[in-house]
Amino acid sequence: MSRRAFTPPHKRKQAPTRRERERATLTGMLTVTHSGYGFVKPDDGEKFPLDAFIPPQNLRQALDGDHVLIAISPGENGKGPVGEVLEVLTPGRKT
Repeated sequence: MSRRAFTPPHKRKQAPTRRERERATLTGMLTVTHSGYGFVKPDDGEKFPLDAFIPPQNLRQALDGDHVLIAISPGENGKGPVGEVLEVLTPGRKT
């Protein structure tokens, strides 16, 4: 009988939902503040000139310094775009 290695929840890949796949996406570097929310600086600054705000509940398991794929939607009341982390592409720190 073979045993599968245990993968901690924060290391498991979560498949994006259909709704997530239909939204605009971008890649960039995540910066997380001490208050728990984050900002993603897009890799393509010409196409996406503004950083995307990531509320704490939308960070999933991403950490400061990670290179991430996010889904974005327009911000409310003229604010910049709001995003949700879909996937960590490259971890920023080695644990």
